[in-house]
Amino acid sequence: EPGFLQALNNKGVVLAKLERFQEAAHEFGLLIAEQPEDVLALRNRGLCFHDQAEFDQALADYDKALGIAPNDTETWFQRGNVFLEQEKFAEAITNYDKAIEHDVKYAKAWMNRGVARYGLNQREAALKDLEQAQLLDSLIGDLRGDLLETQQQPPADALALATRLADHGDLM
Repeated sequence: EPGFLQALNNKGVVLAKLERFQEAAHEFGLLIAEQPEDVLALRNRGLCFHDQAEFDQALADYDKALGIAPNDTETWFQRGNVFLEQEKFAEAITNYDKAIEHDVKYAKAWMNRGVARYGLNQREAALKDLEQAQLLDSLIGDLRGDLLETQQQPPADALALATRLADHGDLM
């Protein structure tokens, strides 16, 4: 029943927006049980797991989604965010590269790849990515300038700021 399945998705989204991630993941799980090939439900449940710091479960959902839709830009982006939050910067970059490969105009992927590159001390490449993100989306703001200012701070403080600037993504 399409109406019932849409209601499960809507309920999951509302619960997640209320930061009731465990309950939201359960709703998305019910939807996935009915439609195991539902990439959106897998990605949304992955986001809920990510928000609960259940990174292995988030990656498992993202991997299932990519098995169904290997060119899904948003899933590559979300997968990168899991690695970014764990400060696994090289893995994050690999995933953001895939997102950018599938959508060269995806500003958030450029932005977060810049943050990951910053984490690996690849300052020049990071600044170029952040500049590209800003060119693609003027709402992003002057992240490049913000990071240039933080270079005067201890590296751990600068990395903390850069990570806060990264975009986590939203439920669909």
